[in-house]
Amino acid sequence: MGAPLDPYHGFKDIAELCDHVISTLFNSANSSSSTSSSSSSSSKTDKDSSSVPNLAEFIAYSLYRTRLPTSIVHQALLLLHRLKSRYPSARGTSTSPHRLFLSSLMLSSKISMDDTYSNKSWQIVGQGLFSLREVNQMERELFAFLG
Repeated sequence: MGAPLDPYHGFKDIAELCDHVISTLFNSANSSSSTSSSSSSSSKTDKDSSSVPNLAEFIAYSLYRTRLPTSIVHQALLLLHRLKSRYPSARGTSTSPHRLFLSSLMLSSKISMDDTYSNKSWQIVGQGLFSLREVNQMERELFAFLG
């Protein structure tokens, strides 16, 4: 019936790069090479780790849906590096890498582009992993943390 669908939507290299950077910066256990079920659920909004998508595939889907320029993706990674520089002990839960990537991509897009997506659209880009309220909160918090 044809070739299987590409889970990376043609964005495998950049998605794996982002996965590596985020996993390295924040010592996350949810990289493409591991799907740890030992992560603690320290917040009510943290999803069950079995329902959390692979980070690289989540990133690839986000890039596929938004079709943002590579420069915006690099800017998002730079924002995350800046965040880690300001808060060196920052760690997280099983969905933290996904939250960090989505909110940094969203913020980078809004900083650099005149016409960008609504937060409702970003919620769709996030594959329903986060509610609209959470997306709004993620944006505000990252902006506040970065000053």
